[in-house]
Order: sequence, then structure tokens, then C-alpha cells
Amino acid sequence: MEKKNYRMKAEAGTFKLTLNVLRVTHMRPGFKRFLRRVWAGFSLSGDTTKHPEGVILSRVVDRENNKYEELVIDNKTGTVARSVQEPLTEHFSRSKKS
Repeated sequence: MEKKNYRMKAEAGTFKLTLNVLRVTHMRPGFKRFLRRVWAGFSLSGDTTKHPEGVILSRVVDRENNKYEELVIDNKTGTVARSVQEPLTEHFSRSKKS
């Protein structure tokens, strides 16, 4: 069964297609953990007051080259909300998981 990763919304004579986040994982044979993982696409923001129409997300976690890169762009205004480029060993997650 194929999972659909898109939503369609019609507005006053216009056609709007909104894609969800696409995640790609690069695995190595014989290893349990991934080598590289990339996220890209539209995502609803955790802060709906700053970004009520969501954000465009681009994130790369590269274990082989010790890199963490993240770019978050406001979907409505196109301004950069967050831009991070740092070694993966120095990166701390901002997630709310306990």
C-alpha cells in the first residue's frame, strides 16, 4: 500500500499543492545506524504565532563528514527563520522529547 505525502487545497479559483516533508536515509550495509539523513519540504511550525502558514524545512545530518545543517524559511514571507551549520558532535537537539 502506497502512502500519499501530499495535500490539496482549492482557494477561490486557484490551485494550491502543499507537500509534506520528504525524508531520505542513506544506510551502510552491516550497520544499524544511518550514514546520512536529509529532510526537505513543507512543515507546520511548532510556533504558530510566528509562522502561522508553516515553514519550508531543509535539514542534513551527515555522520560520515560530521556535519549538521538546517535551514528554516517562513512559508508566507520567505524570510530565513533559522540557519545552522555546525559539526554534528557539537549539535544539541531542540526537540521537546523527554
